[in-house]
Amino acid sequence: MKIISSTNSNNADYNGDMDYLVIEISSELAQNYLKFRDEIERFKEKYGEHNVLCIEIWDGFDAFEYTDELDEVLDEIDTYWFVPDSFDVPDEHIQRTDLHTCRVYDNGLTFRCYERHGNTAVDSPRIRWEHIEQIAEGKKELEKIEETA
Repeated sequence: MKIISSTNSNNADYNGDMDYLVIEISSELAQNYLKFRDEIERFKEKYGEHNVLCIEIWDGFDAFEYTDELDEVLDEIDTYWFVPDSFDVPDEHIQRTDLHTCRVYDNGLTFRCYERHGNTAVDSPRIRWEHIEQIAEGKKELEKIEETA
């Protein structure tokens, strides 16, 4: 499953042209993320609710600047989108980045990378566990999850 996510930068004036992330999550990888989620709960029980924020692990994905090809796959304003596996970002839009990590929280995943040879970082919005569970089950079409107040 490919996910395109918007990004938030640690620099209000510059994001290193890292407007979006493209993240590929296989069923097997999603199952591993779910195991890390279980570890978060175990750590919180052992060390206390307020002493454990997340587990951060090395990961791999691409950051890229806006490209017209996005207009074909992003149908509405959102923070992340599921796109066909055939969707590829043109090489000229991919940015050089370092230190790709995934942060596993009790309420979802975020992805972070840094601009190559710089200190600008971008983060994805939190990807919900309900979607990761659907990917782990091997679903090809994910159900939209309505926000609850």
